Amino acid sequence: MNSIEVTAAVAKSLDQLQIPCMIVGAYSSNVWFPTPEDVVIQKLRWQRRKDLDDIIGILAVSGKTLDWQYLYGWAERHGTSDILKQLASAVQDLNLPPELMQ
Repeated sequence: MNSIEVTAAVAKSLDQLQIPCMIVGAYSSNVWFPTPEDVVIQKLRWQRRKDLDDIIGILAVSGKTLDWQYLYGWAERHGTSDILKQLASAVQDLNLPPELMQ
């Protein structure tokens, strides 16, 4: 299997698992970037002060375009949904659907 076939197989697997990602090809190699949602999810698990500050920054910049169902689904699985709700409530003008903030 060549690198293009491997990349296609990985992308297909991630898509089947409903895990968003970006694949950027450069100089015959691939670079994988986590989505903002995945960064938030991981930082929720670590819960260091800097991580929580980073989450607020991500929510302030990208909050209106994030996949909140995906975020809350993983936060529920990890037991961090209350922290996510608290951080989201600290960001002005986020305007999340009320059912996500309950």
